[in-house]
Amino acid sequence: MRRRTIIVMFFLSAVIFLLAYLCLGHLNEERERFNLTASVPLENAPPELILTTTALGGFRGIVVDYLWVRAMELQRRGKYFELVQIYDWIGKMEPRIEAVWSHNAWNMAYNISVELEIPEERWLWIKRGIELLRDEGLKYNPESSLLHRELAWIYLHKIAQSSDTFHWYYKMSFAREMEDVLGEDGSLANSGGEAAERLRNELKLDPERMLKLTDIYGPLDWRLAQSHAIYWLQKGLEARGKQIGINHERLILHAVISLCETGRIVRTDTGFILAEPDFRFIDTADRIYNELREKYEGNIGLASAHENFLQSAVVLLYTYGRSKESLKTYKRLRKLNPSRYRIGLEDYIFLRMRADMEGASALEMSAFIQGILRQALFSLAIGDDEKSAGLDSLARLIWSRYMEKYGGTERMSLPPFEVIRNSVVKRVLEGEFPEPLRDRLKERLGIKK
Repeated sequence: MRRRTIIVMFFLSAVIFLLAYLCLGHLNEERERFNLTASVPLENAPPELILTTTALGGFRGIVVDYLWVRAMELQRRGKYFELVQIYDWIGKMEPRIEAVWSHNAWNMAYNISVELEIPEERWLWIKRGIELLRDEGLKYNPESSLLHRELAWIYLHKIAQSSDTFHWYYKMSFAREMEDVLGEDGSLANSGGEAAERLRNELKLDPERMLKLTDIYGPLDWRLAQSHAIYWLQKGLEARGKQIGINHERLILHAVISLCETGRIVRTDTGFILAEPDFRFIDTADRIYNELREKYEGNIGLASAHENFLQSAVVLLYTYGRSKESLKTYKRLRKLNPSRYRIGLEDYIFLRMRADMEGASALEMSAFIQGILRQALFSLAIGDDEKSAGLDSLARLIWSRYMEKYGGTERMSLPPFEVIRNSVVKRVLEGEFPEPLRDRLKERLGIKK
């Protein structure tokens, strides 16, 4: 009797399983018709995996769990190239798992890229990480703050900053690719319908949103990775609204500050791209700081970071010969902390510089001044007269304040300022600068070749 019961139960189970299997195709069609699934067929997967996922249907989760375990093992062993395929399969079976896209993009842009020694190859893998998040991950997870943030981070950290040995190559490559779409100025001003179509189809960028961001943040140059970081962070902010935390908003702020520091492209005679400060974004960064401090009242870190930013901006503006703007920014500092900033602007500039010069010998101070003058001559050679004049003034200020304090002691005294400057000019013209820059500098200084 017991044996017969077992046989009957086994037979019924087999019939139920068979009926479920026969109904699976129809159910999948209905799920597709009513948009109840985001799964897509597997491509280039082993036959056994295709068979398993097709047969199991709703039991795909078991396969995904297995693949996750496999992925963790490959990660532990540093098998990054194999990880790409594992993550790809998981993403195709369960595309709504945000971590799949995040891990795979990070693996491409960071783990795999640094394994390669050729900058062109590294850049291709960084782009693959960007495209994976932008074209696939966000397609299935359009409101994911995580994926918007991860995409922005690759732009901001891997390209805009200097964490990678080949960061200059990435900056140049990215700028050239955007120029191919928008033209040499990197703006939307002169882009026609063809450019707009390429932005939408190739880069998944909405031209109207890009124009809106220019109104919010300032004259964004779309050849710069920082501008793209702002685009995707802002899009994530709009999608999630109040659910976005302070870290997401602070990342927008960091992107704007990066534009303040390195948001202007300057081309040299050799075609090399230099990243110079863009002071137009100082007001934007200051405004965002004030908005965040009001929104997250009592956040000590924001208050301290705001003050540090304005301190750096004061010195940077003065260094570039923008004394009026430097004074304006210094007055903002006074409003933040009236008791701390009572001295005049030039005294404050010198005090900030003195931190780098504290305890320096006469030789070390001379070398410090010569370094500033060398930067001034370089700026003059590439046609950045404003920065050149600012650096020259800064070098004179440091020399004069130092001599006021130590010039009466022969051991600590420095040579006359013009003697120091002429020695720097002589050195750079004798070979420290590349020949095209030497020729340009001679022309600017009125020296016959």
